[in-house]
This record gives sequence, C-alpha cells and structure tokens, in this order.
Amino acid sequence: MKSIGSVLDANRGIGPGFNLLRLILALTVVFIHCSLIDNGAAADQFWPYGARWALNNLPVPMFFVVSGFLVAASVERLSIDQFLVNRLLRILPALILVVALAALVLGPLLTEDSLATYFSQRGFYSYFLNAAGLHHDALPGVFETNPVDEINGSLWTIPHEVSCYILLAVIAGFGLLRRRWLVLAATIGLYGLAIGFWLIDRYGLHFPMGDKLTYIFVWRGAAKLVPLFLTGTLFHLFRAEIPMSRVLGLTAGAALVAIAVIGNPSWQDNPIVWAVTAPLFAYVAVYLGLSAWFALPILAGLDYSYGIYLFGFPVQQTLIHFLPGMSNYWVFFVISAVPTVILAALSWHFVEKPALGLKRTIGPMVHALVRRRRRSPARA
Repeated sequence: MKSIGSVLDANRGIGPGFNLLRLILALTVVFIHCSLIDNGAAADQFWPYGARWALNNLPVPMFFVVSGFLVAASVERLSIDQFLVNRLLRILPALILVVALAALVLGPLLTEDSLATYFSQRGFYSYFLNAAGLHHDALPGVFETNPVDEINGSLWTIPHEVSCYILLAVIAGFGLLRRRWLVLAATIGLYGLAIGFWLIDRYGLHFPMGDKLTYIFVWRGAAKLVPLFLTGTLFHLFRAEIPMSRVLGLTAGAALVAIAVIGNPSWQDNPIVWAVTAPLFAYVAVYLGLSAWFALPILAGLDYSYGIYLFGFPVQQTLIHFLPGMSNYWVFFVISAVPTVILAALSWHFVEKPALGLKRTIGPMVHALVRRRRRSPARA
C-alpha cells in the first residue's frame, strides 16, 4: 500500500489538492461569519447542532493541521533563519495590507466620530499592532451599530500561527525533528494536560495557580491550535509509515460526521473531543491534499485562501453596515464572497506572490548574515 510519504515524493513535495482544500476552508470561514448579520441568533435557532459543530470546528483545525504538515517539510530543508524569513514573507505582507486598509481607508469612511477624533484616539494607533501579531479588534466609532462591532475577528488566529512557526523552529533548532517520538510524546502531553486541567476544573478541585494553568492549557486559543499544528507536523514526520488509503480517509470523515451528529454544545470546549478529532482532521486534510482527484488544475500556482481569510470579515461587516436589514445567510454569503475573492486575488497577485518571490534574495542574505555573525566571535 502507498504511504503518505511516497505520494508526497511522487508529487515533488507538493500535494495537488491542497490549494482547493485551503480555498474551500477559507470560503467556509466566510460562510461561518455570515452569522455576523444577527450575532448567530438564526444559526442557534434553526441549524442543528451537528451542522454548527462541523462548521465551527472544521476550517480552523484543518488550516492548522495542513500548515503543520506543509511547513514541517519547509523547516526540514531550510536553515532556521531562512525558514523564519520565508514564513514572515508569507504572513506579513497581506496582513499589513489588510490592517492598513481597515485603519486608513475603511475606518475614516465609516466611523461615527469626526475624523479629528478618529485619528486622535488611542484605538486607532493600537489597531496597527495587529500587523505585529497583537490582536486588537476595534477602531473608534466603526461598526458600532452592527450586531457585532469587531473590525476583523479572523485575525485572532494569526498570533497562534506565528507562535507555531516559532515553536517548530525551536524544535528543529534542537534537532528534535529527528527524534519524532519526542514530538509525538510532547503533543500527547499537551492534550493530556488539557484533559487533566479540564477534569480538575469540571469537578471543582483547587490547586496552586489552577486558574492560570487551566486558562493556558484549556481555554486559551493556543491550547486548541498548537496541538493541531503539531499533529499535522507528526503526519509529515511519520509520513513513510502512514498509509494513503481511501478507506481510512472515508472512515476518518465518517467518524467526524458521527461526532458532529451525536455531539452537544459542551463538546465545543471538551479537550477529550479535541484529542480524538485531531488525528481525524489531520488524516482527512492530508488525504484530500495529496489526492489527484481533489485537484483543480486552474488553481495551480494560486493561493487565494489567506487573502479570503483576511479580507472576508471586514468585507462582511461593511456590507452589514450598508445593508442592516439583511437576514438571509445564503444571499449574504454570495454577496460577501464575491468581493472577498476579488480582493484576495488582487492581494495574491500584487502583494503576496511578489513578496514570496523575495525569498530567493532575502533568505540567503539573512542566512549569510547570521553565519557571519556566528563566526565573528570565534575570530575575535
């Protein structure tokens, strides 16, 4: 039987279905955020819980396992400094663009405050910290009459994505990628800590720093996302042993459907469910990403998913501002998806792709500089 590794090698390290998978996941995020029109009231009332669980727990976990799987290949073949430069070139340009457009164009046009007040308030300046991975989600007087007053709720995952890159760089720097069983043990340990602290909190037990540790390992966003990223990394590290099987792919998908059907709202914050679903998400994502039948040739060389993820939320909030009576999720999805995809395409072709082209020059320059600085103390 073919392994994930053999299929990956046959495709020269690039899975043919990953672009389509990421596009679908990004558009699913846009659909989920259609709940902005009423702060989720219709979704809670009319959608079965299983559908809500699947929507809320499918895109971001799969994004993180896909990232862990693909980025692990990058850190294996590059020096640590080049790896980090490449990651920054992928994340920062579009992020800076969407933050700047929100603060300097969208905000002044839509704020309820005077322009003098808008530009003088602390919230205007702190919003730019989003470009540094520090999430701030308000601009003075903007979207205050919308059901949700956030500017771009999607940005909450960016700091966690960056922290995953740093963590992977540390793991690689200490040579632990060659000791994959330690990475496996660490990932299981993170889930074990989450389950342990969750059970302690659930049964009302108290211990020193209990609230802080429970927050770190259970309630904080990183508690869910970092282990998912590591799960994707593990699928890359054990790629030679993991079979590429349609039966396993269908089984993993069916298991996720079953969990969505039989689950209840309390499962949303249940780390036992996180631990069970993480390898299922990973297998489905990697299987689809490596499947030739899931490829869409027109997407070759294109990756609009990041732009869709970044621009979708502010586009939808802007539409709600001008269409306050909008109530149909499906209609709202269509009219918000179209401008979002257009902006994402412009971002890819004029910002993201040119920035990625700089990897060939900036990466080696940084690497040479780092090597020179490492050698200079020895010569002294």
